[in-house]
Amino acid sequence: MSNAHKRMSQSMDGQGAQQIVGTITSFNPVDHTVKCEVWGGMDDAYVTDWLPLGAVATFAGGGGVVAPPMPGEQVLLIPEQNDHGSYHVAGRIFSSDHLPPNSPATGKPVQAGEVGVFTKGGAYLHMEGQNIHSAGNWTHTGTTTLNGDVTTTGAIVNNGHHVDSTHAHNDSGGSGVGGTPV
Repeated sequence: MSNAHKRMSQSMDGQGAQQIVGTITSFNPVDHTVKCEVWGGMDDAYVTDWLPLGAVATFAGGGGVVAPPMPGEQVLLIPEQNDHGSYHVAGRIFSSDHLPPNSPATGKPVQAGEVGVFTKGGAYLHMEGQNIHSAGNWTHTGTTTLNGDVTTTGAIVNNGHHVDSTHAHNDSGGSGVGGTPV
């Protein structure tokens, strides 16, 4: 048992292992384990050893949703089988000290019935009602089918040629149709 786990155990002598709140201090990008700062009930905080991190959603065959935490995020640590020496991080928790992120689309946190994905770099995807808001540079490989109107406010370029309102053809005989695209 690690020193950190011994301290957790000593601070809870006579009690079954309990859920505790911690703050992420480190994230291992290879195996998705984390270290957390926790309060041991002895007026001092300490950092745990590497703990398993619960997944958002995974599927057989390797697919799933992955959202690694960042240092400073508040999380809930759950004991495994009531064992003081075996904790895992069940998930993030929000509080008045650790607020959820505001959506750039609405200026407020994601509401019940909505889905939001936000990156520290500013890209986001926020689905609310029948609207999907997003920002960032999209790269897509594969066929894209759009059913409905498309409204843009910028250049549309296909194979290096403008196909938007600046689109023109050479040798069109004045009609602007036919000939080689400019």
